[in-house]
Amino acid sequence: MTDNNSSPSQLPQLYSLQAIGIATFFGSILAGGFLISENYRALGMKQLGYITLAISLFAFCLSSIAVANFVGPVVTVEGEMQSINFTPVLLIIIAQVLGLLFITHVIQGSMLATFTEMQGKFHSTWRAVGMGLVAYIVLATVAYTILSTLGLNK
Repeated sequence: MTDNNSSPSQLPQLYSLQAIGIATFFGSILAGGFLISENYRALGMKQLGYITLAISLFAFCLSSIAVANFVGPVVTVEGEMQSINFTPVLLIIIAQVLGLLFITHVIQGSMLATFTEMQGKFHSTWRAVGMGLVAYIVLATVAYTILSTLGLNK
């Protein structure tokens, strides 16, 4: 991290634990992982940032497979759409948020605590909400494009 004699104005802005949790809720584990990665990069730890982003992408792929298995294809029965139970999906999202918050606390908790003690400034929570929503829109667009290309969006 930065030298303890640095003034708060010389410190980079980081994402707080709360901001990472909010971005994860709105934009998936990939959005939260991106913010963790941004914290590392802001502190000059670029390689850790890239590793974090790669792990987040892998975890996102695994969670997407889990969600797809719980939701499954929408089947029509005699012209009526079958209802989908989104409770397991919501539980997966909550598990993602709690899991990522725990991991962030373990890997960056002391760093964020020191940053707070040094009176460093965090990015706003609204920025994290925006990042999460942008991530959601991008991921939904990519998923729709892939499904359309494969002819699976009927």
